[in-house]
Amino acid sequence: MVGIRSFSDGICTISFSQPFSCLTYYFLCAISLYTALLGKQGIVQELGANGIGRGAFGDTTWRIQGNNLTVGALIEVERVDGITLIVKNLSN
Repeated sequence: MVGIRSFSDGICTISFSQPFSCLTYYFLCAISLYTALLGKQGIVQELGANGIGRGAFGDTTWRIQGNNLTVGALIEVERVDGITLIVKNLSN
């Protein structure tokens, strides 16, 4: 028997009762991660010349990309592209 649970932070678990009793495997669920991060607001922490940087969202930082970003700007997640959050600047 296999049990799957999804949590709002994008983490899913799979539990196997036979023959792997008591083992749980954690992995990122792309769909759950995508929906959990859409619309989240954060702050630009670092920014490179190519528009890619790091943004703080709660107690976590993520790789971000967007137009017209500045360090300290308020941002919002528009979509997720792999491990990169595509954000828009709300400080304008």
